[in-house]
Amino acid sequence: MTVVHLEALNGAHRRVLRQLLESLIFEGVVMPFQRKEQVYCIHGIDFEGKQVIYEFAARKRFTFGMLRLHDQPILRESRGVREEAVNISLFLDEVFHKKSSFNVVQSSFYEELERTLVNEILYREYRSLNPQRFDGATLAELECRSEGHPYHPCFRSRIGFSDEDNFAYSPEYEPDVTVFWLAAINEDVVWSLNILKLGWNEFIQTTISSSEKDRFIACLKEMQLNPDRYCYVPVHPWQWEHYLKPSCIEAVEQLRLIPLGSSSTIYTPQQSIRTLSCRSSAPSPDLKLSIHIMNTSSLRDLSIHSVAAAPAVSGWLQAVVDRDFYLKEEVRLILLHELAGISYVPSGGAASGIWRESIHSYLENGEEAAPFHAFMTRDADGQPFIHAWFVQYGLDKWFREWLRTSIIPVVHLLVARGIVLESHAQNMIMIHRDGWPVRVALRDFHEGVEYFAPFLTDPDLVPDFAQIHPLYGEGEPGDYFEMPTLGSLQEMMIDALWFMNVGYFIMNIADQYSIEERALWHIVVNELEAYGERHPELGPRLDALDLFASDCEIEALAQKKLFGTVQLPPRRVVNPLHACKVE
Repeated sequence: MTVVHLEALNGAHRRVLRQLLESLIFEGVVMPFQRKEQVYCIHGIDFEGKQVIYEFAARKRFTFGMLRLHDQPILRESRGVREEAVNISLFLDEVFHKKSSFNVVQSSFYEELERTLVNEILYREYRSLNPQRFDGATLAELECRSEGHPYHPCFRSRIGFSDEDNFAYSPEYEPDVTVFWLAAINEDVVWSLNILKLGWNEFIQTTISSSEKDRFIACLKEMQLNPDRYCYVPVHPWQWEHYLKPSCIEAVEQLRLIPLGSSSTIYTPQQSIRTLSCRSSAPSPDLKLSIHIMNTSSLRDLSIHSVAAAPAVSGWLQAVVDRDFYLKEEVRLILLHELAGISYVPSGGAASGIWRESIHSYLENGEEAAPFHAFMTRDADGQPFIHAWFVQYGLDKWFREWLRTSIIPVVHLLVARGIVLESHAQNMIMIHRDGWPVRVALRDFHEGVEYFAPFLTDPDLVPDFAQIHPLYGEGEPGDYFEMPTLGSLQEMMIDALWFMNVGYFIMNIADQYSIEERALWHIVVNELEAYGERHPELGPRLDALDLFASDCEIEALAQKKLFGTVQLPPRRVVNPLHACKVE
């Protein structure tokens, strides 16, 4: 039986409810009323039809006008009694009562919030017993360090995991994970490689030990099967035990799918849970595997068509970078290529894998790597991971260099080449020398790239995706990589880069170091303007993208989970880039 301390219990309840309320307010789903300075309330109706008031302390932020709650209890007022609100389901019932004009709240949303709460309690209890330290942490260890999605209310939902699974496969516990292997009959798989001269099993032999390869071959021969008729397919151990094994009985009986057992290679899960870092040998590729759990916004399976296209997308982006002097020579942008992908087709994407380059193969002497999502993770003393760097170099100086070396290259890829990436913190790694930013690595491209054909600088480099998988040929602009408007690219950059990534980083820095958000956004604007002055030839393209538009839309992540669809149109919010530029 797990004993949970009151501090972990209270902290978890407050964070989940706070993050839920922040997202609902930001998306305009609930409307707060201001009682006094930095004190707000929302109204609800209890089961007897009586008014209920939820009161909370909050402050409107400069960053996209967010109303962010203070780290204090939310109070529930009912029939003259004021007490801390701790029942999240009751909160939803009372705020979205039957008289509401909205659709009913999805039952799945209650479940995801409840699991997020349980998982957050367990994490906080674990951290209280295992204080977090950063000294000497490896990249694989830093990949595990994060406080979860800063905005999404279901930031640790992991529907499908038991408590035991959560400890065994979630990154915050830094578990050792071994991959389960299958041999699938050749006709039942689709695979792609960036090295055309290799066959699939030849490629696999570069990623596993010779003893592992011999064991796979021996296993097939013992069953009097020809190894040449099979492809080796990796699957997540949870996926095999809980999802594939029960559904693949017939294929196993027909010898179309052969379970080969677990490998000896040790991996550790990254923030997405389904991507694994190889710990047995550092230069080995990361491995991204389907895992049929619901976490934050979606199921974590991999679609067959995107797995098939992954190596081609990486090759395309690299060819674009190679044509651009600024990206290739000045900032020396690193793209972590998705080298290979395979799907066992009868599973519909539930048995798919993508190999991605390790950052270690790019690091030069004296260089180290740190994922963006670890920046504001705190140690046992409450200090952020990057605190020592701010002390050593000065916050202002470090922040400017981080923008120049890590953020502006992403902007340039859109402005100069017409391609935008889903560049939130989980997909970016800072390369540094003793904490000083020197360049950036980008990753996770197979579903996170968008372009608008008339705005492309290098249309000749775009792969023929319909030749890679027929599904791409059946799609319309907006379905896959190609977007119908230039505004779609701007929206992607606003959502991923400026809001979820830079925006939350700025708010966290402001809270931790008592500096005005506005001052940090002014630095961002200064660096964007300096970039424009250095590249006058890109002036018309910068104008077309309208990075300094007065307002913008942010994707409604909470609504989709709450109602199963977006009930309200996205709110227009103040663009902090514009607000600083006009001052």
